[in-house]
Amino acid sequence: DVEVVDVVDGSTVAQDFSLGAGWLEPDPDALSVDVELYQTDTVSLTLYNLGNVDLTFEIKEKDKGFVPGVLAGEDILVVAYDTSSAPVAEAALAALGYTYLEVTATTFAAMPVEDLLEYQAVVFIGIPYTGGPQEKAMEYMDAGGSFMVADNDLGYSQGSTPFYTTYLQANYVSDAGSDGVVVGTDIMAGISTDISGDPYPDDFTAGPDGVGIFDAPSGNLAGIRVERNDYLAVYLAWDFYYTG
Repeated sequence: DVEVVDVVDGSTVAQDFSLGAGWLEPDPDALSVDVELYQTDTVSLTLYNLGNVDLTFEIKEKDKGFVPGVLAGEDILVVAYDTSSAPVAEAALAALGYTYLEVTATTFAAMPVEDLLEYQAVVFIGIPYTGGPQEKAMEYMDAGGSFMVADNDLGYSQGSTPFYTTYLQANYVSDAGSDGVVVGTDIMAGISTDISGDPYPDDFTAGPDGVGIFDAPSGNLAGIRVERNDYLAVYLAWDFYYTG
């Protein structure tokens, strides 16, 4: 359409024009998502053109920088499956002068072994179940890693797995055989702790490549160390939360 405006010399004339324009409306107004290390997520943004002409636009990502939480120089990787016991283990590490990074079991299972080997050791607090964490733990040990695990039902729930019988060199005996005071031997000689607050601490016997480090009240073992095929492992058969 054409609008003709007559303007007399020395005067001002007001005229309204209808000019087509694009008008973008986002839904939602902002996007925010927390993503754990080595995990992915998908979020959706819809842009509506509320104007009356087509619109061309560009989306640019703002680089705010990134400081990775992993491989940042910590000594120990703590896998906090048991979220009640993990803070107790982390406090013990800090008291001994070790730095640590805490991750979930899901994150641990997704981490490349070469990244895990950057740490002095992996401390898994809770049960590494099959379907990710357990397989990653075995892969890590196959690569020569140093692995510690502590949980009161590891033998009860995983006692027939190669992870338990071969990698940890443990033979499950009973569900509460370590209830009471466990007495340190070998590298833990002189250390005893009362774990009677833990209702179901397993007991077990050692395989040929395992050495007992805590004797259970039952006469079997509550703790073991393993040095096998270039990896090191320690297994404690109680929830670390109950360590006296």
